[in-house]
Amino acid sequence: MIHFPLYISLIFFIFHSKQEVHLYFEPSSTETCTLHESQIGRFHSETQVKRYVKIQQVNDEIDFYICNEKFQFKVLKHTLDRGISSSDIRSIKFSDINDLLEEVQKNNPLYPNSLFDKIYIYEKQRDGSFIKYEVAWEYYIE
Repeated sequence: MIHFPLYISLIFFIFHSKQEVHLYFEPSSTETCTLHESQIGRFHSETQVKRYVKIQQVNDEIDFYICNEKFQFKVLKHTLDRGISSSDIRSIKFSDINDLLEEVQKNNPLYPNSLFDKIYIYEKQRDGSFIKYEVAWEYYIE
């Protein structure tokens, strides 16, 4: 019985240590990024890539790439929220992809999605509003 509080604490930590991730996405941007050192081998030693790439699939699923990291929106599994104003966006703390990559490399590089409770991409629209997509972070090799 001495270890019972320790088990309760450990269970609480495991189920509550995951975090929500919020990522900014601007498809019209021409910005590039330097790949994180952990990515270079996965992408044939390429070091400079377009920061934001969006690919609409024929089944209405969407692949988002942020610095070559793949995030997938699945219509039947994830939520979508349209028309978020730019003023509402100011209150969101966006994550840095390099910080997330370091956490993934340290804890679970093959299943990056398992480290986070929810991952959201906020795609900037031409009118300045945003669409919020719930996505899954997919490991892949180019």
